[in-house]
Amino acid sequence: MMILQFYLKGLLISAIFVLLVGGFYAFTYLVRK
Repeated sequence: MMILQFYLKGLLISAIFVLLVGGFYAFTYLVRK
């Protein structure tokens, strides 16, 4: 059970990180335009 919780927490953190990076790239792309 603890392993599953740890896996879900890591998945959530990675998902948030991907969203932040994606938003940053989109922001820089719009600024360059």
